[in-house]
Amino acid sequence: VIFLSVPAIAFCYFKPTLAPRTYGVPWRERFTSIKGVWPIALVMFSILGTIYFGIATPTETAGVGVFVVLVIAVLAFRMRWKGLKAALIEAATINGLILFIIIAASFYTYVVGSTNVAAGLHDLVGSSDLSPMMVIIIINVIYLILGCILDPITITLLTIPIFVPLIISLGFDPVWFGVIFCVNTQIGLITPPMGVDLFAVRTIFNVPTMDILKGVTPFLIFEVTFLALLIAFPQLSLWLPGLMV
Repeated sequence: VIFLSVPAIAFCYFKPTLAPRTYGVPWRERFTSIKGVWPIALVMFSILGTIYFGIATPTETAGVGVFVVLVIAVLAFRMRWKGLKAALIEAATINGLILFIIIAASFYTYVVGSTNVAAGLHDLVGSSDLSPMMVIIIINVIYLILGCILDPITITLLTIPIFVPLIISLGFDPVWFGVIFCVNTQIGLITPPMGVDLFAVRTIFNVPTMDILKGVTPFLIFEVTFLALLIAFPQLSLWLPGLMV
């Protein structure tokens, strides 16, 4: 949060017109406006609550979330058959695309497992005299490049079966690597040409692509710096999970 806040605050400090002062809003009106976000709060609680209270697994909570959203859409927003049909078609299309990726990745994972690619990669690293930290840096560079051309799901399915055994064999904490991997995939969401978030911003707010790229560059630099700190100081990401253990 701090790393993403710093460039925004700096921009507004040096160019105040980016964040002009607005009119004051009474506290009563602020609290009253909160009632408009109850559907989002209910969906978040139904998903995260069932996970943290041990009611359902993360996979099962996906179904819980869909059911809650459907009930809210029908009762609160009066969604009827036409809207439901459009939502079903869009969901089927997106899931169809994802399932094709998963099917292909499953074949890929089977080939990787049956040909001992992970073991071969470990032997290659061992014979190359590379330090464990240098291996981590190379893996992260690979992830940064893949993030420019592939979506997070594809990257996960293609690389995790290969890299995780290597990471564990080198003595690194898999939780730490998982955090680094997540940060890396989030960086991939704002790196062209495949930055999914960039497409979303351009579509929703109708902002020219070059303006988006200029605006996101400082945040991208801070994200990469944050990634470097996580790599250099593993306790930044392991301290809180360590308390849970």
